[in-house]
Amino acid sequence: MMSSMSTERTTLLIGDQEWELREAIPGRILPEPQWCDVAKEAALPRGEIAAEQLSSVAQGGPMVLDLGCGNGRFSLLSALARPSLTHVAIDSDSMHLRYLRRRLRQRGIGNVSLFIGDAADLLSRLQANCASEIHVYHPQPWHEPGLAHRRLFDASFQLASHRALIAQGTLCVQTDSKPYANYLRGTLAFMFELRELKEDEPWPDGLGKPRGRRELVAREEGLTIWRCVCTKRTMSDEEAAEIAAKLPRPDFQSDRKASPLRKRKANRGEKIRG
Repeated sequence: MMSSMSTERTTLLIGDQEWELREAIPGRILPEPQWCDVAKEAALPRGEIAAEQLSSVAQGGPMVLDLGCGNGRFSLLSALARPSLTHVAIDSDSMHLRYLRRRLRQRGIGNVSLFIGDAADLLSRLQANCASEIHVYHPQPWHEPGLAHRRLFDASFQLASHRALIAQGTLCVQTDSKPYANYLRGTLAFMFELRELKEDEPWPDGLGKPRGRRELVAREEGLTIWRCVCTKRTMSDEEAAEIAAKLPRPDFQSDRKASPLRKRKANRGEKIRG
């Protein structure tokens, strides 16, 4: 078995399997003749966005959205297991999308479309009732004073998520920030039925975990990860808008506290990931 270090930090290639922080990256690298073409990440279309503008593959049916996809662990996991579904992955970091595109090509996965841009912008302009699932894993909590306005899950984002989902569609979210989890628990319940998952409870979709690099880092640091499946409540657009208008802003205090592992590494002068 040949092994080499990838140019991506903390990633190891052993034979046809990539590893990240001691966890296998979904899928195995195929022989090069079996690689597929995957379009480069694109900018979001202008104006109102129709579902067909986001997919380069005519799969039909509602989409699976991976918002803030990072290096794409969830998109790989889901697209491999559910090749008949159309997936859309978006991130603001082009480097993450380049890693994901390479992995999609090497695994022969052709049902994921890549976009560079802002997740909130996408949802705010996306046509209604076109997504069966929205996945958001470890949204940036923005610990720094004065940056709370940049947090993703404000009232407008929650309203846009509700609007984009089909009936009984799901919003899957997780975070290792306790203040963020408390805010989400207290606000999402008005437009969604919440099912909070216990630490060892599997995701209902059966796809497993981990679902992102930040999850691996948080687990390594011994942080508690809050996970929740939010199912769209039935209500009119007007009712949803009235609820959103009354939701508090995500301006909670989020002073970052070092985990026990971070403290030990800091004391030893070691480099800290994440």
